[in-house]
Amino acid sequence: MVRVSFTKPTHYEFAREFLHLCPSDLYQLDPQHLAITTPHDTLGHLLARIDNQQQVVVLPSLKRFQWLITGPTLWQLEQARQQLQHFLVPTYAFFPGQKPHLTPFDRHNKHRLQQVGAQLYPPGFYVLQSREEYTEVIFQRLNIWMQLEQEQPAPQSIIRTPSYGVLYERFQLALVAGQWDVADQLRHEIQRLNLIAAENLLFLEIEELASQQRWRDIWLRQDLSRLASIPVPREVRAALITAFHQYLLYQRNRRGTGRKRWNSLASTVRPSACSLPRAWDSLEARLFRSLFTRQQCSRTV
Repeated sequence: MVRVSFTKPTHYEFAREFLHLCPSDLYQLDPQHLAITTPHDTLGHLLARIDNQQQVVVLPSLKRFQWLITGPTLWQLEQARQQLQHFLVPTYAFFPGQKPHLTPFDRHNKHRLQQVGAQLYPPGFYVLQSREEYTEVIFQRLNIWMQLEQEQPAPQSIIRTPSYGVLYERFQLALVAGQWDVADQLRHEIQRLNLIAAENLLFLEIEELASQQRWRDIWLRQDLSRLASIPVPREVRAALITAFHQYLLYQRNRRGTGRKRWNSLASTVRPSACSLPRAWDSLEARLFRSLFTRQQCSRTV
């Protein structure tokens, strides 16, 4: 028997709500002392990790044969997800949809598990699906994973600077999860470490604004003129074209001026030559020429 005591009510509440997804004979609740008793040693060790806000948590939903992976920071969660993926996937478990999907907890959900989860674990969670006959094997492998984690030596004097690839992956995950503050911090960290050129930093900022659908902010940027003369990635080009449509054309069309402006621009386009007249000097015209030309050329290649 393992008795797990929690120091904070929210930790106990999260464990209690999750255990409702397991058979009732696997646990006994003691709300007066914020404690849970379980006859399953590994389950007890997994529950105890909830009380340590520096550790990733893996909890079973044994009625559905699912395993939730969550953590206090995105970096810790991604590191644990990669480790557990090597331990369990694809022999004993798999990600629904055949690829990891980071899902944020919903603080507005009526279920208390979602509300407390959003408070304790802002990055969100991953879910692994397994078969019933692999349940105890997965518990055994999770026990090995926890032992290896304890035996891992703490870093002493070696300070490793994260690579751009690692930070960019976290940046993309933050955008997918709608964690704008995290994405902004990662972008500034990339800038602080001087990992990429200024143009690429601009591309990252436009990607972030596009994820938030802030088309007006994209189109009214003072440094947008730089993009009229340089090649841009496909995602950034798509964001600029959408901003052009949503802010410039759609808004003006609502005022009755958009269609006339569009006809003026489109009437001078020569798709076969992949070019627009050079007589246009306005920023709008130069950007439109640059974006439309590259889009037309990419279609004809």
